[in-house]
Amino acid sequence: MKAVKHFTFSRATGMVTRYKNNKELYSHPFPEFDCYLISSPSHQGILSYQLHLVHRYHRYFDSIPLHGFSTSQQPDEFEQIWNLIQRYMDTSQPMPDIPELEPARPRDPTTAAWDKQHNRKPDYWFSMDDEAFEEAINQLRAEQHFKPTQGPEIDLFNGGIQACVA
Repeated sequence: MKAVKHFTFSRATGMVTRYKNNKELYSHPFPEFDCYLISSPSHQGILSYQLHLVHRYHRYFDSIPLHGFSTSQQPDEFEQIWNLIQRYMDTSQPMPDIPELEPARPRDPTTAAWDKQHNRKPDYWFSMDDEAFEEAINQLRAEQHFKPTQGPEIDLFNGGIQACVA
């Protein structure tokens, strides 16, 4: 079996690239993309959700499918995935602290500086036993429960971001 690349998010360049048959179809800066949550009923009437990234200025036939990041069919889960991707692409803050990104943390300057400043162990996730891992995951879920799933509220009339009241 051969690995096939479908898309990449480059934190270093800020670019999102779409591939077909391992050949680049297009590449644009991340802020030029919009995220859409699409719902459609099955033949039995059960709603199914898909998350897609679409370039704002071009009408490409292929969107970037993001629903593969989750096995859940809950819209809130897709909104959290979108927030995770936005945070990953925002180089002004450290990468999201999740096990999948732990090997890349030392190679990202912003994240490495944050980790050093906060004395984060380089193998924080991988050095945990099962009990500590479950506790850390539960803590992350509890923190996410109180964060707005779609980011801070933007006050368009007064020209700024306002803190959301939970």
